[in-house]
Amino acid sequence: MTLPHYDFNPHTYVNYNRFNGNVVWITQLVVCSTCQGRGVAGTLLSMAKNNIQDVVAMGLASSHPYAVMAQCNACNRIPINLKFIADHAKDIIEICKIPYISRSQVIGSIFDKQSSQMVDIDEEPVSLIKTDFFVDHKEVLTILEKIQQTWILEPLLEGHEFVIILPTTSVRLSRTPLNTSSSNSSPLEKQPSM
Repeated sequence: MTLPHYDFNPHTYVNYNRFNGNVVWITQLVVCSTCQGRGVAGTLLSMAKNNIQDVVAMGLASSHPYAVMAQCNACNRIPINLKFIADHAKDIIEICKIPYISRSQVIGSIFDKQSSQMVDIDEEPVSLIKTDFFVDHKEVLTILEKIQQTWILEPLLEGHEFVIILPTTSVRLSRTPLNTSSSNSSPLEKQPSM
């Protein structure tokens, strides 16, 4: 059987001079429902990260909270650090040059930029990117409702995805990695507002 060729790459990487290393950006993470909860996403993310030398950060835009959690796990359970995302997201998104991301606007309280969509003031977005992908979020909204007490990225707006950048280390090093600080909280623990 011959499989069709698709011009598809589930991740990309670029050099990030601010940390003297590479950043991996996950462009697509899909796990079929029968395989969810088995660590498949985390394994795929770890493989993407560990396949490249000198990885200092890993980025993802996804509407699915489980994808965000899988990235936290793939990055050695590094907690979501909102300041790190705010400090580096725009630059990393720009240098990755992924068309549907690099032309998009980041919004949320950590970027001091809110969406034009009306939102309850108590549920202000924290870290989103406006991708204009309008898909059915029924499953995602159910999951967000279940984890709302620990979910720090707050609501998901229509046409947006959560954006997350985590510092990490690669198993393939060609030089000494720089130290990137992170807090000692759990990956999903709510942190004080910025």
